[in-house]
Amino acid sequence: ADILSDHSVAIDVGCGAGTHSMQLAHIAKSNDRDWKIVALDVNNEAVHETLKAAREHNLDEYVIGFVSDLYDKLKIGAAKKIFDEITLSREVKLIVSNPPQMPAYREDIGGDSEAEIYENYDYLFGKENEHTDGLGIITRIIREGRDILADEGKIIIVAFAFLGEKKIRKIYKEAGFDVRVVTLQGVPIRRGGVTWKHMELIERITGYKFKTEDGTEFASVKQAKSKNSHVYHDVCLYIGTKKSIVENKLHTEQTSFSKSLKHYNYILAAA
Repeated sequence: ADILSDHSVAIDVGCGAGTHSMQLAHIAKSNDRDWKIVALDVNNEAVHETLKAAREHNLDEYVIGFVSDLYDKLKIGAAKKIFDEITLSREVKLIVSNPPQMPAYREDIGGDSEAEIYENYDYLFGKENEHTDGLGIITRIIREGRDILADEGKIIIVAFAFLGEKKIRKIYKEAGFDVRVVTLQGVPIRRGGVTWKHMELIERITGYKFKTEDGTEFASVKQAKSKNSHVYHDVCLYIGTKKSIVENKLHTEQTSFSKSLKHYNYILAAA
C-alpha cells in the first residue's frame, strides 16, 4: 500500500481469480484512496471472475478488466481510451503478477491444465527447443511494463526459485530496475497440473533439488516419486523499482566511459 500514492494505478497482469486485484481494491476502499486497479488476463473467464468478485464485494468502482495478452489491449481501441482516461490524473505506480511459469514439454501443451488456458503458450514462453523454460513471460512483463510504469514505480513478480534468481535479477537490471528478493521457503507443489514428468524436467534443465516438508533435499525426483512423497520448493518475491530516466542515462554513460577506458588501457598496454 505504501508503494501507491493517493492517485495511482496498479496493474494485475495475469489476474487469474483476481486475488491481487481484490486485495488492492480492498486497501483502496478501506483507506479512501483514488486508485484504479487494471486486471489483465489472456483468459476471458479469468477476467470475468475477477470483475464478478469485485461487484460481489462492492469494489467494482476500483477495478476494471480487459482480456489481453499482457499489456497489448491497453495500446489499442476502446481499452486504450479507457486506460488513457484513468491515467490522466493518476500514475501507474505498481504492476503485480504471479504468471504461468512452470516449464513444460511441448508435447504436453494442450493436455496440461495450465496450457489449456493459454492458447498462445509457445508464444508467451518464446522458446524454440523441446521444452519451455518459464522465463519468457517474466521477461515480457518486466520489459514491456517498464514503458507503462512511472519513475520509481515497482514491478512485483512471484516466481519459482528454480527459474534462477540470477537470471531474473539480470532481466530486471537490463530493463532498468533495482531489485530486491524475498524468498518464501517450503511451498508445496500441487500435483494437479504439475506432474512427476514436469518435476523431472525442472531437475534436468535447472539442477534444482526439491525438498521434503522439513526442508531436506531429495536426492532426485525419482527418489521422491518412489516414495510418492509430498514435494516442496521455494518461491521468490521479486520487487523491482524502476530507475528514473536520469539515473539510467547516467548508468549508460558510466558504462560507456568504463568500456572506453578499458579499451584505451588495453591499447596503451599493447603499445
